[in-house]
Amino acid sequence: MKQKQVKFEVKAIDTDTGYFEGYANTFNFVDFAGDDTQKGAFLATIQRHKENNTMPAMLWQHKHDQPIGAWDEMYEDDHGLYVKGHFTLGVQQADEAYALMKDNAISGFSIGYSVVNETYDAKTGVNYLNELNLLETSIVTFPCNDQSRVTVVKSLINNNETPTEREMEKALRELGLSRKQSKSFLADGYKSFLPQETPIETPIPAELNNIVETKAAEELLNLLRNINK
Repeated sequence: MKQKQVKFEVKAIDTDTGYFEGYANTFNFVDFAGDDTQKGAFLATIQRHKENNTMPAMLWQHKHDQPIGAWDEMYEDDHGLYVKGHFTLGVQQADEAYALMKDNAISGFSIGYSVVNETYDAKTGVNYLNELNLLETSIVTFPCNDQSRVTVVKSLINNNETPTEREMEKALRELGLSRKQSKSFLADGYKSFLPQETPIETPIPAELNNIVETKAAEELLNLLRNINK
């Protein structure tokens, strides 16, 4: 399952009942991961939920054991995916999330999904998401989390799956590397950042540390090491 974090555009919130509505995702916008969600991407999954009388789960911070409410309606318009839902008041985490939203203390929204159909433009590096299977939605503290792709890569490795080269490139770019640097790193590994005489076994290169946060770089590089084990 992949995750996409966006700033949740709350259009209305009822301070008495816990109901709120707004845009969970917008179309024709290239996000930091290089994804561009296309209009129509959610139509099939919405229809399936209608036929099964279900809705994606509403979660707190993507924690599957912490549902905080329910979605009552969702549909596409020209701008994006519009959702209407309510917090389950009386549930501690739901009450806390509701209070934080009323106070504008949280404005992050994230969808958990699997890709049904996508088109990658190698020239621009943009990945067009044409159809998505919406699995869950979450209220999150930090919108536009630049570690989201790292989370995807880590999840794949933990499930004994090998991330694709494009997924790895997007993870590296989210950590701060340029497109050229990401491709060089995937092709030549550590040595692409090291002087010729420096052993490959050297820990994280200084140049890489100057580009991305050390902790984040260490996490991704450790994952890369594990792929070849």
